[in-house]
Amino acid sequence: MVYFNKKLESKIARIETILDELQKAEWLWRNLMKYSALVGKIEATLKAMKEAKTEAAGIQ
Repeated sequence: MVYFNKKLESKIARIETILDELQKAEWLWRNLMKYSALVGKIEATLKAMKEAKTEAAGIQ
């Protein structure tokens, strides 16, 4: 189960990194801001990944 936990945490971290990159690329984020529904989904996904990371850490 430890192996599963580490793999899951690794995948979640990759997703978080991609979402963070979307927000940190100023030119991209500035253009994405024109599409509030999309921005909301990106932010909701980032929040969900943070919650999933917390849950994954609790898997034994």
